[in-house]
Amino acid sequence: MAQRIRARLRKLHDARFMSHLDLRRALERALRRAGIPVALTQGFNPHPRFSLATALPVGAGSDAEYAEFFLEGRLGPLEFAKALSGSLPPGIEVAEVMEVPEMGPSLEAQVRAASYRVSARCDETLAPVALEKAIEDLLSMDTIPVRKRGKEGRTHDARPLMHSLEVLSLDGGEVTIRMVLGVGPQGTLRPKEVMSLLSSRLEDRIDLGHIDVHREDLLLKGSPCKSQRSFCSKPHLMDAYEER
Repeated sequence: MAQRIRARLRKLHDARFMSHLDLRRALERALRRAGIPVALTQGFNPHPRFSLATALPVGAGSDAEYAEFFLEGRLGPLEFAKALSGSLPPGIEVAEVMEVPEMGPSLEAQVRAASYRVSARCDETLAPVALEKAIEDLLSMDTIPVRKRGKEGRTHDARPLMHSLEVLSLDGGEVTIRMVLGVGPQGTLRPKEVMSLLSSRLEDRIDLGHIDVHREDLLLKGSPCKSQRSFCSKPHLMDAYEER
């Protein structure tokens, strides 16, 4: 292996409805079209060797789809970004590219938290003070049991994975909240689970059927980068995580 390249991609507009598997296929096709000298996996059916940090629910947008590519030949980060950008489908954009050391933990193993901007319809009479009180109550709890999806009767504690909640706007029957939540090997908490917890403390005044999720950034633990902040474009993400 000659080079390991990390890229931050954006997933916008209609591309939000691409599944994780569809995104992988789109990247495979883009790598071939661009003629990027990507290494291949071993075995009877080799594929381009790259990985994505973590999956995103279908319908969610993102400024932080992290991917790592393993190349057989060397390319400058800008050269790589230009070649890949010209071959991606509409809605998938290259936001940032950097070279990382060839050896080191996998990208998936480094993910620790994600920052989301979550919007939902709500009762027009919902007052800011009531919403702030619900968030304060939630964050003051020692444990928050949440039922696991598809596992009847089993729960997990959401509190260690809930790093911060911040109201960005509440107006005209729509609420927008920024939330920093745990993601990765230590457990994952989903934005819709948090909105459900909030709605239950607000007499179901948040419409859980109309939630828009946009991932703003990911926090990578043990990043080989010189500075994690250089690759985490939202300082609040690191600050919220470090407070816990």
